[in-house]
Amino acid sequence: MDDNYKDTEVIVKEENISEEAKAKRAEAQIEQAIRAAALDDEAAISAAEEKKKNKVDVKREIFSWILVIVVAYILAFCITHFVIIKTEVISSSMVHTLEVGDRVIGNRLAYLFKEPARGDIIFFAYPGDERETYVKRVIGCPGDTVVIADGKVFVNGSADALNEPYVNGQKTKINGEFITEKEGTVVVPDGCFFVLGDNRSGSQDSREWGFVSKDEIYAKAWLRYKPTIDVIKSATYD
Repeated sequence: MDDNYKDTEVIVKEENISEEAKAKRAEAQIEQAIRAAALDDEAAISAAEEKKKNKVDVKREIFSWILVIVVAYILAFCITHFVIIKTEVISSSMVHTLEVGDRVIGNRLAYLFKEPARGDIIFFAYPGDERETYVKRVIGCPGDTVVIADGKVFVNGSADALNEPYVNGQKTKINGEFITEKEGTVVVPDGCFFVLGDNRSGSQDSREWGFVSKDEIYAKAWLRYKPTIDVIKSATYD
């Protein structure tokens, strides 16, 4: 009787232990499932956040490029309209100083605090049509008396003609309507300049259409960048 009771007690204990183990296992499984679900939720949230961040990064990248383009355009506009002028030489009036097809940059700020000087090469609006840009050399400044005689140029009553090696031995003729009316002598008025092309036999200049106003001058020729790169220097006269 006692032995049967003991066997029954052992069986009951074993069943209790088995039930407890099952309960613990089930609880562990539930906890594991909860952790897995939490991890899945965290992964989903992380993926969503990463996706959102990527969208924001793309938008920022696009905005940054737009900003760069806009700033570059504004800078280019300001530089080309207020600092420099770029132009291509399309006539032979300045040969051989400037050849046809040369690409040239002019300095718009060159005359901000000073006046154009004799010997400077300038860009200006053609007096006959301001839509056209001309390039010539300054020969007479305000108040100067310019005389063309014997194929040479004289300034302010000097007995010596200007030393102009850039004309390559060409004679400066009185072949324009304006200078002919003045019989080869002009006095440059205030705020104006008398300009000539270096290719004297192939240039329409102040001999033909008169003076260039300071207000019509865009810039001083500064740099040739094509086909070669070199600084454009003003002439000096002894």
